[in-house]
Amino acid sequence: MPTLVVRADASVAMGTGHIMRCMSLGQAWQDAGGEVVFLTAQSGAAVEARLRSENMGVIPLAAEAGSGDDAAATLEVARSKGADWVAVDGYQFDLDFQQRLKNGGSKVLLVDDSAGATACEADIVLNQNAFARPEFYRSKPGTRLLLGARYTLLRRE
Repeated sequence: MPTLVVRADASVAMGTGHIMRCMSLGQAWQDAGGEVVFLTAQSGAAVEARLRSENMGVIPLAAEAGSGDDAAATLEVARSKGADWVAVDGYQFDLDFQQRLKNGGSKVLLVDDSAGATACEADIVLNQNAFARPEFYRSKPGTRLLLGARYTLLRRE
């Protein structure tokens, strides 16, 4: 199974939720035989140590989160790791960011927890909240919506 690239951040202001729920996704990917690499523009030493303790790679990015440079760097890592999929989790990964990843040849999994209508270019949208509804998403035909508590991401512990 190939590598999964995860693009998420953590900070004092935003908390660690984006990275921690993606760690659950990463653990499931590992259980299926794959490798996981996190790309972070913001994170702390403790978060990075936790990811490494789970045998997940961590690559810091110098680009501004959600920028065109961020998307280009994410694509570069995905290509270098032979990753077909990029999972993105964070409010800064807007439609333009997703389109850049798609145009670069990546499949995109968008992890979302918003309650408002969101335009997306992702192949899969995962919103594990009980209130999640298909009408929240303006997506392209064929986008798979994984909505509701039955898709809750739980870490091994």
